[in-house]
Amino acid sequence: MTNSGSLLKIRVSGQQPPEQSLATKIKKGIQTIAPKGFTDVALQAEAIGRGAAWQDKWKISSAEASAPITSPQKRPTLFGLPRPIAISVGVAGLICMGALTVGGVTVISALNNASSQTTSGQTESTEPEIDHWGNALEAGETAAISASTAESESDWRNVVSEWRKALNSLERIPPESPQYSEAQAKLAEYKANEEIAHTRFIEARDLKRAEEEWYKGGTLHQANTLQWKNASSANKLATSADMLAALGNDGQLIPEIAAKARTPEDIKPLAQDLANGIDALLMEISDEEYLADQQVSDAAVLVLTVAGWIQF
Repeated sequence: MTNSGSLLKIRVSGQQPPEQSLATKIKKGIQTIAPKGFTDVALQAEAIGRGAAWQDKWKISSAEASAPITSPQKRPTLFGLPRPIAISVGVAGLICMGALTVGGVTVISALNNASSQTTSGQTESTEPEIDHWGNALEAGETAAISASTAESESDWRNVVSEWRKALNSLERIPPESPQYSEAQAKLAEYKANEEIAHTRFIEARDLKRAEEEWYKGGTLHQANTLQWKNASSANKLATSADMLAALGNDGQLIPEIAAKARTPEDIKPLAQDLANGIDALLMEISDEEYLADQQVSDAAVLVLTVAGWIQF
């Protein structure tokens, strides 16, 4: 054993790493005791089997360090070193005896097992138990209510999200739970509902895209009027928009109409009027052979001429 001089070494160990606030309490204890012959303190905290967790070092106040320590009886010291000093610090309502080392020799070693176990037990007991079954039923009810009024893409996205939240809670219910069997049945039910909601979401998304891109996909530019009569309203509208845009680019529309036929939103009502006009023109014609011989483009020019939208 070697003498470490004026340095007082203290090691505190436990099953869990001691809290760093312990250093403040030890400092106060050292200052109160004012061990004779020491000017510096080195404190090391560690968890058993895992090495040092943190360290601290400070100087002992000179005023308190020089204060005499009264003893009723002189006792011999070990190898000429100051006698061991026990430092008691309260941790979690208990007394924690730190491991005090002088010159590399452990004088006191008392592990704070009870304190660590008590603190850990209290922490575990205070953690709230998650009610996965209740959460699943709540999310499922929310999803069902939302689905009853859902229309838009965002509406159905929220419904899908709630069903998936319910499914996630059901999947967390362990086999030993009293609700496990019922949860398995709910899983199948909720999964089917989630798939339906996802389909509705896709449909709403596609409808939104179709509405935003209504002017795309027209295929009746070179069609005959019989094909026009049998075509969808969306195809008629998109084709009418294309024809108006083409006539506008060629300078064949009157200025008032040409000025409105530049953006999709501006041209949409004009395209709808043109499509309606062609439908009205062909409504009374039932001769399919005649209709098959007439071109949609010719019918469109006739409607626009009557409406006064074309300039010659």
